[in-house]
Amino acid sequence: MATEDEDEYDGWDDVACDHEGYDVDIISGRAFCWRCGEAWSVSDEELRRHAEAMAEYAEWEERENRRQWWRDLWNGLTTPIRKFTRRLSPDADDGIPF
Repeated sequence: MATEDEDEYDGWDDVACDHEGYDVDIISGRAFCWRCGEAWSVSDEELRRHAEAMAEYAEWEERENRRQWWRDLWNGLTTPIRKFTRRLSPDADDGIPF
């Protein structure tokens, strides 16, 4: 087992965290860094921007879910029709007996 002096990751704790990955709690107005665990208060402007970003994402997700619902409905309705027309089509018989 490697000792603390031999550990290749030993110096990583000394690197300052840039707080790129953090989560904002809009109820308490606090942000929490995922990397170092530090917590800090955020300004009203940052809370507003975060709330707007969450709202935009929710709208995007709703649009994508609606598109997927229509895609699934369309494919569910047209798949039996496509299978039936392939059986009737003269190109469906490729001459292979199996």
